[in-house]
Amino acid sequence: MPTLCTVDFSSEGLTMDAVGKWLQISIFAGVFLALTPSGFAQATCPTQSKVEIQNLTTTAEKVWDERYTERRRALGAGRDDAKSLAPGRVRDLNLTFEPEFSLDGQSHEYIGAATLAVELGSLSEARRGAIHADWQALESELLVERWRFVDEVQDAYLVWRGHELERGHLEVYLSEANEELEPIRQAQGRQLISKLDLADMEAEVAWIRAELAEAGRRSRLAAARLEALLGVQCPLELPPATHDAPDKANPWSALVSRAQAFPEVRVYEARRAALEARALVHEVAHPMLLEIGVGARTVAFHENFLGPVLGLTLPLQHPEGPDAALARAEAEAQKSAAEWVAVRIRSELEAEASNFDVLVQGYFELLDGYVRPLEERAALMSEAFKASQVEIDRVIRARRELHEAEHQLILHRAEIDARRLKAGAIQQLLEQSGNTGGNP
Repeated sequence: MPTLCTVDFSSEGLTMDAVGKWLQISIFAGVFLALTPSGFAQATCPTQSKVEIQNLTTTAEKVWDERYTERRRALGAGRDDAKSLAPGRVRDLNLTFEPEFSLDGQSHEYIGAATLAVELGSLSEARRGAIHADWQALESELLVERWRFVDEVQDAYLVWRGHELERGHLEVYLSEANEELEPIRQAQGRQLISKLDLADMEAEVAWIRAELAEAGRRSRLAAARLEALLGVQCPLELPPATHDAPDKANPWSALVSRAQAFPEVRVYEARRAALEARALVHEVAHPMLLEIGVGARTVAFHENFLGPVLGLTLPLQHPEGPDAALARAEAEAQKSAAEWVAVRIRSELEAEASNFDVLVQGYFELLDGYVRPLEERAALMSEAFKASQVEIDRVIRARRELHEAEHQLILHRAEIDARRLKAGAIQQLLEQSGNTGGNP
C-alpha cells in the first residue's frame, strides 16, 4: 500500500488528510492485540462435527474470523477516530487588539475584533471520503489475507487426505496379503511349498508393512501441520476410499468469467479508489476562507463603536498540486495492475479448467487401460498358483504391480477431488463477499 500521509496540527489547520496517522495507529494496535492471548488464542475447534472435505472451508473461515476479530475491531476503531478528528468547516478563531496612543496623551484609541475563519469548498467532505476509501482498501487487504489463509488450510488438509488415503489403501492391502499368506503357511507346514517360496511371500508382506508404517508417519505429520496452521485441535474425519467414477462436470469453467471479482483484483481497485480520494484532498487542500465576526473601537473610552467584520482569503497558489498529480498517477498505476492481475487470474482459471478435464480423462484411461487388466491378471495368477502352474515369484510380481496401479488411481482420484474442492471453495468465498465479477 502507498505510504500514508502525516498530519500537521498547526494554526493553519490540517494541511494533509488525517487518514495516515490514525490508520497507522490502528494498525499498530491491531497487531498488538493480535499477539495477545485474548486476541489470538483459540481454545476449541469452531466446528461441532469432525473436519471433512465438505466443511473444511467453513472451518478455516471461522478460525480466521475468530482469530482476527480484535485486529479488525482495532482497525475499525482507528477509522472511527480518524473520522471524528477530521476538522469541519470552522477552522480558526482570530482575536485581534490594536491600541493607538495619541501624542497629546488624551485621545487614545483601542480597536479589537473577534472573527471565525470558515472554509469554503469541499475539503471536509474530501477528508472524510479519503478516510473511508483508505478503510475500504484495508478491508480488501484483510479479505486477501483471509482468502490466503483458507487456501493454506485447504492445501494442508489435502496433503493429509492424500497420505491418509494411501495409508488406508496399504492397510487393506496388508490385511488381504496376510489372508492370502495364511493358507500358504499351512501348506509349507505340510511340506507342500518350499521354505524359500514362503520366505518370498513373508518378505512381500514385510515390505507392505514397512510401506504402511511410512504412510502412517506422513499422515500423522501432515495432520500435525494442519493443526499448527489452524491453531486448534480439530478432529479429522477419515476419508473413505472412493471407488465410484468421478463426476465429469467441470467446476472451473463457470469461474473463468468471474476473474474480475477475485479479492486480489479488488484490492487494487480499492487502492486506486483510496488514491483518487487522496488526490482530491490535495486538490482542495487550500480553500477560500471566509472570516465572520464582530469588531469594536473606542476613543478614550468616551466614544464607542461596534460593527461586523467580514474578510475573504483567496489562495493564490496551489502548493499541493504536485501531490495530487502524483496520487492520480499512482491511482492509474493501480488500475493498470488490477487489469493485468485479472488477465493472469483468468488465464489460471482457464488452465485449471483444462487441467480438470485432463485429470478426469486420465482417471478413466488409468482405470480401464491399466488397473482392470492388472486385476484380471492377478486373479489368474492366483488361480494358476493354486493349480501349481506358475511360480510364486510371478504371483508376487502381479500383486505388486496391481498394488502400484491401484495406488496411482487413488492418488489420481484424490487430485480430482482436490481440484473440485478448490473450485467450490472459490465459488463459496466469492458468494460470501458479494462479488459478482463486474467492475466495482
